[in-house]
Amino acid sequence: MSIDKQNHILLAEDNEFNQELIVDLLSDAGFSVSTANNGQEVLDLLAQNASDFFHLILMDLEMPVMDGHQATLKIREDSRYQSIPILALTADEEAETKNRCLAEGMQDYLIKPFDPDELNKTIYHWLNQGQQSQHATSKTETENAVLPGFKYINTAAGLHSTAHNQTLYLQLLRRFANTQNTSLEAIKHALTSGIADENFRRLIHTLKGVSATIGASAIAALCIQIEMSQAKHDDEIHTESAQFLLQLSEELNKCIQELDVFFQQSPADRIEPLSIERDKLQSNETDEIKCSFLELLHDSNPEALNYFEKHQPYFVTIFNNDDHQTLQKAIENYDFDQAIELINKI
Repeated sequence: MSIDKQNHILLAEDNEFNQELIVDLLSDAGFSVSTANNGQEVLDLLAQNASDFFHLILMDLEMPVMDGHQATLKIREDSRYQSIPILALTADEEAETKNRCLAEGMQDYLIKPFDPDELNKTIYHWLNQGQQSQHATSKTETENAVLPGFKYINTAAGLHSTAHNQTLYLQLLRRFANTQNTSLEAIKHALTSGIADENFRRLIHTLKGVSATIGASAIAALCIQIEMSQAKHDDEIHTESAQFLLQLSEELNKCIQELDVFFQQSPADRIEPLSIERDKLQSNETDEIKCSFLELLHDSNPEALNYFEKHQPYFVTIFNNDDHQTLQKAIENYDFDQAIELINKI
């Protein structure tokens, strides 16, 4: 990713789902982004670069190793970084949390899931760069998605969360389907064991944010109910929480199954509903697509996921269904070596 020192942002976020969403939104808005998975990595990246290298930090509050609160206090202890705006990212809407962030030295507070326009507006405000970039606005205006009528997902709300970036939204839906079975098992375990420890609370908090982002509002609402219920108790699952958890497991299971059915359709079956045109590809374009894709893979660039979804007509044409699915999984798992091997066999 090219670096523009005038708008280089450091994103601290441990959840891959949220990382992917925010990096794409910021990149589309014209920013350069570096990522950290916890507060300690933030401090390391600051130390590894010049004091004026990063111009703004987006700080998730709940992270392992060192959370956003601890990291902010450490940053504010160093006079070199006093001028860097730090914006909190969290799904916690409590006024007490917001006041704590401001007292610790953060400048502002963004609630997940956030409106992409509000995210850009807030960042530009603290960077004193005036109005939102034309690049970000044009993308929102020109991308039109045609998605199936999901029963458990509001695609209009989900597309809004991704600034109507259809490719990004599909990637997030696929990631949700592929990863949330783990959450489902954890919820069932909590129901069986009756234990709600810190890991469980973090899981519910994260699930609340990602489900709201994709438009699974019923799941997000149940997570809120569980958080409110558990706030009244200690580390045990009580009757009220158990009822909400049972509903959550059922709702999450239905949502995952609905997405699985959608993604199990052959890629060719899904191309037309998503308004991707196969017949526009020319031979010179296919060579360019292959070379550009291989370059991304060799650089281990996460943008390979976006590129793969964007150019589905090409990949559907050159692979049989089994190989296409193998390539899809390799890219989603960041196994770029396997992806390179598959492409080179063409």
